[in-house]
Amino acid sequence: LALVVFMYAVVGMQLFTFVMHGDGITDQRNFETISSAALLLFQCLTGDEWSLIMSDASVTYERGCSPTGATVPYSGEKTSDCGSAYATPFFVSFMVVGSFILLNLIVAV
Repeated sequence: LALVVFMYAVVGMQLFTFVMHGDGITDQRNFETISSAALLLFQCLTGDEWSLIMSDASVTYERGCSPTGATVPYSGEKTSDCGSAYATPFFVSFMVVGSFILLNLIVAV
C-alpha cells in the first residue's frame, strides 16, 4: 500500500503541483511536497471527499484559474495554476487500485 501511495504521490506532484487551491486542495492538503501528497492520497483512500479533490485538480479557466497564476520556485517563471485533464483517470485508478489493496490488507484470509 505504501508503494502505491508513493508512486501516485510522485505522479500527482508532477501533474498537480501548481493547481489553484480550492475546497479540496488547500494549503495543508496539496501536491506541493511528497509528504502532503501522500497524506492527501491516504485521505482519498478513506473516501473522505476524494471527488471534491478530483474536481479541484481538474479546475479549468471557467472556474477562475489563470495561465500565469503560479510562480515556479527558484526560477521565477510564471506557470499555469489550472488543473489537468488527467485528474479523473488519476484519481479513479488510484481509488480502484488502492481500495483493492486496502481491502486485501483488512480481509487477509
